[in-house]
Amino acid sequence: MAVSPLMPPLNAMCDIYRFGNAPPAPPDVAGVHCRILPRFGNIKPTVAFTYTHVFYFTLDTDVRDRWPGAINGDSLYVPDHNGPAFFSIAFVERVRIDRGGGRDYLRAYVNLSDAFSGAATEL
Repeated sequence: MAVSPLMPPLNAMCDIYRFGNAPPAPPDVAGVHCRILPRFGNIKPTVAFTYTHVFYFTLDTDVRDRWPGAINGDSLYVPDHNGPAFFSIAFVERVRIDRGGGRDYLRAYVNLSDAFSGAATEL
């Protein structure tokens, strides 16, 4: 796991569930290091692309989105002291820092699932 010095510091771990899999089943990828930042100010109901949080991952993380309009993207499960939080991934982008790619990382725009709406406010 190569961490870019320009990437926000990792502050959490999550489990990745592929389409069709969900807790309490075992995750498809467990214990992924990530950075979670709430972005509740970016919720704009009149815009097609909305998100509640931004996750940052190292470039070698296999995380899949639902863009554009696909239904088979990944979900993220984050255990928390207030209870678990479950996120659906809307869009993943590669943040390019240089041409060699040695400092690049992934940024995922996600939505907190309604089923766990009170769980991730403290993340």
